[in-house]
Amino acid sequence: MYGWPWEACVLIGGILSATDPVAVVALLREMGVKKSLATLIEAESLLNDGTAVVVYSIFLKAVIHGGLGEWLDYENADWGYLVWVTVRMSVLGPLLGIAMGIVSVMWLELNAG
Repeated sequence: MYGWPWEACVLIGGILSATDPVAVVALLREMGVKKSLATLIEAESLLNDGTAVVVYSIFLKAVIHGGLGEWLDYENADWGYLVWVTVRMSVLGPLLGIAMGIVSVMWLELNAG
């Protein structure tokens, strides 16, 4: 419609897709809904935000270089590189966060006394 490349449209979609559940969770708590439902909505929001970050970081580079194919050519990479970036950001990042969380909790428990 505006003559934008599809990569730019996906980038805008990635930016706009990040949700903010603060008002919803506050309303649920005010209404006295189970805490498990509020926790589920917060977790779903974290998943949405993580997905938005992955989409944003991939398509920002694509838009900067003039397209997804041009970016991959610039990086001397193939489509497997996109899979690696996605896996790295959506699987390895959270695993590292979980590991650091466990280490932090253990350290806090050891130094609590």
